[in-house]
Amino acid sequence: MCLLCVSVISASAWAETSTVTASKVASASASWTGSASETWAVSVNGGATNQNVTNSYAQVGTKNSPSTSITFSTSGISGTITSIVVDCASYEGKATISATVGGAAFGTQSQSIPSWSSNSGGEVTFTGNASGEIVITMTNGSGGRAMYIKSIVVTYTPSSAVENNRQYITLWSEDFSSYSSGNVPNGGEFSYSVSNGTGSGTTKIYDQNTAGGTSPELLVAKTNGSFTATITDFKSCTGEFLLNFVTNKGLTVIITADGDTIETTGNVKSDRTKTTLSFTLPQGTKVLVIEFKMTTNDNARLDNIVLKGNTYTRTVTSGNWGTICLPYDATVAGAKLYTIVGKEITGSEVTAILLDEVASIEAGKPYIFKATADNVVATYTGTTYTAAGAVNGLYGTYSAIAAGKWDTYVSGDLYLMTTSNVQAADKTTSSLAANRAYIVLDDVNNIGSPVKGVRLGFDGTETPTGIKNLTPALSEGEGVIYNLNGQRVNSLQKGINIVGGKKVLVK
Repeated sequence: MCLLCVSVISASAWAETSTVTASKVASASASWTGSASETWAVSVNGGATNQNVTNSYAQVGTKNSPSTSITFSTSGISGTITSIVVDCASYEGKATISATVGGAAFGTQSQSIPSWSSNSGGEVTFTGNASGEIVITMTNGSGGRAMYIKSIVVTYTPSSAVENNRQYITLWSEDFSSYSSGNVPNGGEFSYSVSNGTGSGTTKIYDQNTAGGTSPELLVAKTNGSFTATITDFKSCTGEFLLNFVTNKGLTVIITADGDTIETTGNVKSDRTKTTLSFTLPQGTKVLVIEFKMTTNDNARLDNIVLKGNTYTRTVTSGNWGTICLPYDATVAGAKLYTIVGKEITGSEVTAILLDEVASIEAGKPYIFKATADNVVATYTGTTYTAAGAVNGLYGTYSAIAAGKWDTYVSGDLYLMTTSNVQAADKTTSSLAANRAYIVLDDVNNIGSPVKGVRLGFDGTETPTGIKNLTPALSEGEGVIYNLNGQRVNSLQKGINIVGGKKVLVK
């Protein structure tokens, strides 16, 4: 039964980049290798090759022997391409550039290539959402001479971002693109700090891509120079985390949770390709600190850092009850999930709240659960953040609610789940942990006559009497549900239902 529909606009996993840096084009056919280990085929149509490389720009063609076109292609990037940035130039800006992905046009076609000026060119950007072979073509115009290429940077969501229907949530990412050469990262949302160590180097930004990412990048100074970030917003992720980055030297990575070291990995060298470290974040962690440190007498470069998670884990006791609310779509292991159907009325008194079992978590929607194992594990299947909402009197929250703060959330009576029951709660002394839900009984729909299902029982004074199957048992034919067309249905549907000869409205 769907009592609330949540619209999911988009689903995107973490973005990664691959950079291919130009080298001398010695002949009409060449091969380059990108930082994701992909192979790029370079094909020159006419004109002089084996020209100079100036300021990292490889020249193709000359005044007297211009090339008609240059094509760069690769099928080695597996995933969804979202951006292609080409740093290039042409004599007097007389050439254009286009890109296709998977055989279809990608972004704006036939864009003008920047003019070659002061031994430099500029960037041309293509954006879209496609997968398959990438083909980039630079085409010379009338009177065109030399063309130049420095680099191609592809941003993509790798196919491996979705494994066993999992989606990864990015908690922190840094490619240093907001910094200028010579800057020192400091403060900000993630409380950046750096150390210059005891050597002669300085930890600061360089406008280069020695690490294998995209320019600029961070130089971590030799002899205990370091870069540190502090993360306090885990975006409802617990359990296993993945840390990606690129570097060219043997960095040491030190990870601490609330001051306790949980991971130290030394001599990490990614050789200009992505390195992935995994670690488990202890439940209840408030502060996570990640430090990249260079312990040897050599400078290191660091770039394209991404921290991500894809699960929410809670330790419970099998058989106990609880509530849960998460900001992303998820599948759940170790628990049965329920939504509230409505409250059962006998006479003028509330006698029970009826529950309906569901298969998975919708982003922003609160649930009651019964644990079937000692760990409840929600694995995210979407990455679109949805604010915590309410369904039929069950209200979700991603933040903890302290005792005495309930009047901000609830004007009437408050009910909270315990491990075995639902209880009226004192708003001055009761608190609620993050990613839970609470019940406002006045906001629960009336369903009138009893129906079969899982039941939160109340006595005549609205005091909970336990969680059980519907009692007393209904005789044959009682509790059978029909729609307005007289067709029998398995459970209450949105709208008007006929139960026991009476109309029951489910909103």
